[in-house]
Amino acid sequence: MAFLWKDLSGEYVCCPLGCGAINYKRLLSEVAMSSYQGYLGMEPHVRPSLLLSTFRRSLDFVRQQLLELDEENYYEGCVA
Repeated sequence: MAFLWKDLSGEYVCCPLGCGAINYKRLLSEVAMSSYQGYLGMEPHVRPSLLLSTFRRSLDFVRQQLLELDEENYYEGCVA
Protein backbone atom coordinates (compact mmCIF):
# COMPACT_ATOMS: atom_id res chain seq x y z
CA MET A 1 0.00 0.00 0.00
CA ALA A 2 1.64 3.26 -1.11
CA PHE A 3 0.59 6.85 -0.83
CA LEU A 4 1.35 9.68 -3.22
CA TRP A 5 2.24 12.95 -1.53
CA LYS A 6 3.36 16.31 -2.88
CA ASP A 7 5.89 18.73 -1.49
CA LEU A 8 7.73 21.73 -2.90
CA SER A 9 10.06 19.52 -4.94
CA GLY A 10 7.30 17.45 -6.53
CA GLU A 11 5.56 14.11 -5.93
CA TYR A 12 6.88 11.21 -3.91
CA VAL A 13 5.53 7.92 -2.60
CA CYS A 14 5.41 6.87 1.06
CA CYS A 15 5.12 3.18 1.83
CA PRO A 16 5.90 0.69 4.61
CA LEU A 17 9.42 -0.71 4.81
CA GLY A 18 9.93 -3.52 2.34
CA CYS A 19 7.46 -2.16 -0.20
CA GLY A 20 9.67 0.45 -1.81
CA ALA A 21 12.85 0.47 -3.86
CA ILE A 22 15.39 0.20 -1.01
CA ASN A 23 17.18 -3.14 -0.57
CA TYR A 24 16.75 -3.38 3.21
CA LYS A 25 18.29 -6.85 3.44
CA ARG A 26 21.52 -5.46 2.01
CA LEU A 27 21.31 -2.32 4.15
CA LEU A 28 20.73 -4.28 7.36
CA SER A 29 23.48 -6.78 6.53
CA GLU A 30 25.94 -3.90 6.06
CA VAL A 31 24.85 -2.42 9.39
CA ALA A 32 25.23 -5.80 11.12
CA MET A 33 28.67 -6.47 9.60
CA SER A 34 29.87 -3.05 10.75
CA SER A 35 29.17 -4.10 14.38
CA TYR A 36 26.78 -1.16 14.80
CA GLN A 37 25.17 -1.33 18.24
CA GLY A 38 22.98 1.77 18.20
CA TYR A 39 19.34 2.34 17.40
CA LEU A 40 17.43 2.05 14.16
CA GLY A 41 14.61 4.53 13.73
CA MET A 42 11.53 4.52 11.55
CA GLU A 43 9.76 7.65 10.36
CA PRO A 44 6.72 6.60 8.35
CA HIS A 45 5.33 9.66 6.61
CA VAL A 46 1.76 8.48 6.23
CA ARG A 47 -1.66 9.75 7.15
CA PRO A 48 -2.35 9.64 10.91
CA SER A 49 -5.08 7.04 10.40
CA LEU A 50 -2.49 4.67 8.85
CA LEU A 51 0.38 5.33 11.24
CA LEU A 52 -0.10 2.39 13.63
CA SER A 53 -0.66 -0.19 10.88
CA THR A 54 2.34 1.16 8.93
CA PHE A 55 4.56 0.97 12.02
CA ARG A 56 3.43 -2.60 12.71
CA ARG A 57 3.97 -3.72 9.12
CA SER A 58 7.38 -2.04 8.95
CA LEU A 59 8.48 -3.49 12.30
CA ASP A 60 7.37 -6.98 11.25
CA PHE A 61 9.39 -6.58 8.06
CA VAL A 62 12.55 -5.47 9.92
CA ARG A 63 12.21 -8.31 12.44
CA GLN A 64 11.90 -10.83 9.59
CA GLN A 65 14.96 -9.40 7.86
CA LEU A 66 17.01 -9.58 11.05
CA LEU A 67 15.91 -13.17 11.67
CA GLU A 68 16.97 -14.11 8.14
CA LEU A 69 20.33 -12.40 8.61
CA ASP A 70 20.77 -14.26 11.90
CA GLU A 71 20.09 -17.55 10.11
CA GLU A 72 22.74 -16.60 7.55
CA ASN A 73 25.17 -15.74 10.38
CA TYR A 74 25.33 -12.05 9.45
CA TYR A 75 23.86 -10.91 12.71
CA GLU A 76 24.57 -12.32 16.14
CA GLY A 77 22.49 -10.41 18.61
CA CYS A 78 19.11 -9.80 20.07
CA VAL A 79 16.14 -9.42 17.76
CA ALA A 80 13.40 -7.40 19.44
